[in-house]
Amino acid sequence: MGQSATRMPECSRSSLAVTADVMVGVSQIPTKKDEDRFSMEFGSLTDGTTREFRGCDNHLPGEVMCLGVYDGHGGPEVSEMLKKRMHKEIIASASTSSSEDLREEQKEDRLDKTSDKIKIQGKRELMVSEETISQAYHDLDISAKDKHDWCGSTATNVFISTCPDGSKLVRVSWTGDCRVAMFQGSKWNRGEYVTFDHDLSRDDEKARVLRHGKEHGGTFVSRRIDKRGNAVGAWAVFSEEPKHKGLSLNMTRSIGDKHCSSAVIADPEFTTFRIPKHEKARLVVASDGIWKVLEYKSVRKVMSKSVTPMEAANALAAKALRRTERAYHLTRDDITVMIIDIGCSRPLDQTFRGPTETPL
Repeated sequence: MGQSATRMPECSRSSLAVTADVMVGVSQIPTKKDEDRFSMEFGSLTDGTTREFRGCDNHLPGEVMCLGVYDGHGGPEVSEMLKKRMHKEIIASASTSSSEDLREEQKEDRLDKTSDKIKIQGKRELMVSEETISQAYHDLDISAKDKHDWCGSTATNVFISTCPDGSKLVRVSWTGDCRVAMFQGSKWNRGEYVTFDHDLSRDDEKARVLRHGKEHGGTFVSRRIDKRGNAVGAWAVFSEEPKHKGLSLNMTRSIGDKHCSSAVIADPEFTTFRIPKHEKARLVVASDGIWKVLEYKSVRKVMSKSVTPMEAANALAAKALRRTERAYHLTRDDITVMIIDIGCSRPLDQTFRGPTETPL
């Protein structure tokens, strides 16, 4: 891997993984809390096993690429649990479903949300279903609440499989505010958000939370209260009457957070799309340590100047840190950015010219 011109802080971590047509670069700048986590794995829908995706690797038949970013809060315990268990539980469940479906050999030519099998042009292609992913989010939410009283985490996952026609099928699931944007075109000059944060700025989420409070109680929507009794900061969800230092959460969905209102749910949202065989796309998956200080135009500008996903990830992380400390004078937050290039064709000997991972 060619070394990026971006000078990274000494506390940074980086990781690079590559197949013949997908490249993934990750850059992290943790704080002392160090609550962000990420995972990169392959999951076999044939036997239900997972294996780490690192360095130069092959995307084997029957495998789905599984990528995740988890932004913990109140401690790293839940984000660490998601790193270790999310993909394993999804793939194990999806494998059972796929095996049953393949034995039945159904003939429907459609995309079925409840099946871990997609039929395309008369051939079978595997992809984890929305139902399977949702169940894993819910099961892990229960486990997190059972084991950890005061912490929780967002979850954003990207699943990629190769279709019979050579295209890439991409399914994104998310709970919380780790956001995904997609860029295409010459120098990545066209882009759009793929996910939309679960917070009270969304009218549908605010309405859902308020409706829950009206029907079940234990839910209050307010800005946080300072010691003088003044409302400050962003709107948040409280489980009791808002007060100074009262427990609240800015997000309306998360995994864990046992202390929060029951209006805060773990249900993920989804988006699914294809990247045709001869097209390219770059996905930016990042924690709010990126998105709260870098607007879309700033991210696009960095993309246009970055040849590889590792260069892009390092540049975004470094820019977010500068903005946090110098422009906005904010308290530092953990920064995690994952760049996924789909349809890349860079020769592997030009990609790997150094270590694939830099530890903390």
